[in-house]
Amino acid sequence: MEIDVANNQFKVAILIKGTSLFWFFSKIISWKLWLSDRLFPILPPLDFSPVVPHEIHLILFISSIIGLFLVFLFPKKILFSVFVILVESTACFLDEMRWQPWEYQYLLILLFYIFCKNNAKQFIQLLTLLIAVTYIYSGLHKFNGGFLYSVWEHKILRDFFHLPKKIISLPLIHYSGLFLSLIETAIGILFLFCKNKKIVGIFAVMMH
Repeated sequence: MEIDVANNQFKVAILIKGTSLFWFFSKIISWKLWLSDRLFPILPPLDFSPVVPHEIHLILFISSIIGLFLVFLFPKKILFSVFVILVESTACFLDEMRWQPWEYQYLLILLFYIFCKNNAKQFIQLLTLLIAVTYIYSGLHKFNGGFLYSVWEHKILRDFFHLPKKIISLPLIHYSGLFLSLIETAIGILFLFCKNKKIVGIFAVMMH
C-alpha cells in the first residue's frame, strides 16, 4: 500500500513538472498575448475590469514565467502553484483574449493539484476526467461543415498532403474527415470507461 502511494505521488510530481514546463513554453511562444503593446487591442472581459499600464502586464508576464520555473523545480511546494494561479487569473481578468483553451487546462491541473495535494489517486482521476472531457468536446466540435472545409480539406488534404482539387472534392474523401471527429470522441469516452488508460494514451498519441 505504501509503495502504491509513493508511486502515485511520484507520478503526480512528474505530471506537475511536465505541466509547468509546457505551460512555460506556451507562455514564451505566445508572449505578445500577455503584453499590451501589440497590434490587436486589450479586451477587458468585464465593464469594471481596470485598464492598467503596459508595465503591469509585463510584471505579470515575468512573474508567471518565474512562478512556472519554480513550480518545475519544486513541484511539491504548493505555495508556488498558488502564486502562478493568482498571477494567471489576474492577467486573464485584464484581457479576454487570454482565455484560451490551453490556459483553462493548465489552470485546472494546478487547481486539482492544490485541492488534492494529500490524495494523489484523486488528482490522477480528476486529470483523467479533464483529458477525457477535452477529447470529447474537441471531437464533437468537429462534427460540422466548417471543419470539413477549412481544416480537413484546406489545411490537411490540400496544404499538407497536396492532393488535387478533383480528389478532394469527391464526397467519400470530403466526408472521411468526420472519422477524426469519431476517433477523438471515442478516445475521450475510452479514457472515462477503459481500465487500461495507458493503451488509450498510446492510441491518442499515435492519432496526433
